[in-house]
Amino acid sequence: MARSFLATVTKTMSSRALLALAPAGFSTDNRFGRGAPPPVEKPVAEEPQPDPLEEAFARGAEEGQARARGEYEMKLAELEARYAGLGCELAEQAIDEGERLRSMLRETVVALCEQTVAPFALDHELLARRVEKAASMLMRAADERRIRLNPADKEAVERLVAPGLVLEEDPSLLPGCIRIETADGGIEDGPPSWADAIREAVGQC
Repeated sequence: MARSFLATVTKTMSSRALLALAPAGFSTDNRFGRGAPPPVEKPVAEEPQPDPLEEAFARGAEEGQARARGEYEMKLAELEARYAGLGCELAEQAIDEGERLRSMLRETVVALCEQTVAPFALDHELLARRVEKAASMLMRAADERRIRLNPADKEAVERLVAPGLVLEEDPSLLPGCIRIETADGGIEDGPPSWADAIREAVGQC
């Protein structure tokens, strides 16, 4: 009986001692329930180290390009100096050739224009109107209205012009030409004058 009581007292005291040593409140046992696991530390990634081979290749490529560029510029300067004189000669030849072509073009245009207007010089009715127009430019009474024509033209237009106009033959004039001489100068019209006007106009283009 005494042993049973002593055992009970000892058991009770042991339980109380354990309770006294326990912390206040409840604690979570990760083995049971939904307790969060402790955080896992992530390893820190190391920065990649430069590849010595790649660095050497890039440096060699850059130096090679710089050297090639320098050699190219040096050879280009040599060629420019070598052919500078030849370039001047070629430029002068090109200028001369261009001027020759422009001259040929002007003469071609003038020839075509002369062929176009040539029939008008041989038109007798048109020649008569040209004679009257030239005479009308002599407004002063003192001006002699003597008009010189090629002999064949005089015979053809004499009956077509207004009365009072004096027509004279001038064998030195080409067919279709008109010449009126006054004390102050004169008036001349015809294919040669037209050609000069055409050349002047074409030369300004």
